[in-house]
Amino acid sequence: MNELASMNLFQPRLVGSAPVEYGGDITWACWPSYKRTTRALGGDFQASFQFSADDGILERWFNHYLACHFEESFGGGVTFSGLIWTMRLAYNGFVLVRSLDNVYNSVQVRYQSSSASSPATTTAGVDGGSGAHFGTRQLLEVLSGVYVPEETAEVYRDNLLSRLAWPKANKDALNLAGDRQPGTLQVEVRGYIHTLNGKLYSEKTTSEAAASGVIAAIIEMSDFVTAGQIEENELTISEEGDDRPAWDVIQKIVALGSAGGSRWLAGCFQGQAFSYKRVDVDAILYEQELKTKRQLTYDGLTNNLVPFASIQPGGVLFVRDIMPGLPGADPLLDDPRAIFVEEVEYSAAGASLKGSPATEANKAAALAIAMRQRPKKGPRGIGLAAQAIMP
Repeated sequence: MNELASMNLFQPRLVGSAPVEYGGDITWACWPSYKRTTRALGGDFQASFQFSADDGILERWFNHYLACHFEESFGGGVTFSGLIWTMRLAYNGFVLVRSLDNVYNSVQVRYQSSSASSPATTTAGVDGGSGAHFGTRQLLEVLSGVYVPEETAEVYRDNLLSRLAWPKANKDALNLAGDRQPGTLQVEVRGYIHTLNGKLYSEKTTSEAAASGVIAAIIEMSDFVTAGQIEENELTISEEGDDRPAWDVIQKIVALGSAGGSRWLAGCFQGQAFSYKRVDVDAILYEQELKTKRQLTYDGLTNNLVPFASIQPGGVLFVRDIMPGLPGADPLLDDPRAIFVEEVEYSAAGASLKGSPATEANKAAALAIAMRQRPKKGPRGIGLAAQAIMP
């Protein structure tokens, strides 16, 4: 019987790679509340957990671990990675929040000096120390409703940079009623795909280029994401871009597909390497049995059992013990037993695979398959759940 995934925490990627918090193993803090989501568009997307501990431990996390590198591992391999994005520290109704949401260390202001003038943009104000810790996070603030000279726009830029370059502990709530409760830390982890929107894609040339080439150029801008499998897509688009968040641009390109109606997926799957590739909707990635006492997932190629933590989106799942006498359909996704897995949610309860049939008429009828696992005691007496993958 296999255990649940383990979790480790390391220094922020731009700072170093040393483990933090007692050798890096934070599995004890994650279960049983841990939940994470992986998507066909985005890859490792989001995870969350919460725990109570001594005040000193909670405050050390809250004050020092923002942007630390997080890894979920199972069977000797990384199954999800990201960075700590937001933390909420709660003491009896008093809630403090630290987040990367409003951290910007490269700031520009777009302004007009008069109604007759064209918009202009200041040079960037940069905080190098913040950039070295959190990666470059660009903000283009558009000043509207008032006309200002360049000097005033630059003062506004500098004020914004001073306020936003480093994360602040914001007060989220204060409730003075109720009994004393132990301190609790809520942690949100985001996959590295989210860091792409820290950069603004700007390109003045109107030349046409292959979709895959534009995506590769955008990935080169990243401080965290590296180029993995970027499959060639000769669908042409204009290279021109006007200060748009990089991941937003990539999503619009992916939505275009390619000639012949092929679907594409994109994201960072089980790491920081970015993939952009055509989806094979004619092959079965996973086979599922739902009528067994313990629901089982099999590799579609080898017929080996697949641990819940290792299941990935972006392929076709086939439920093989429902209507077993029904002939297979062509194309595969016309078969009522087949779904394209859009999203995988993994938690102590098991795995939930979410998707929808390919036909337009049935897209509204989204299908979710939940696979459960039985409770088992974990480290430090925390109630966990064991992988139910063995016959």
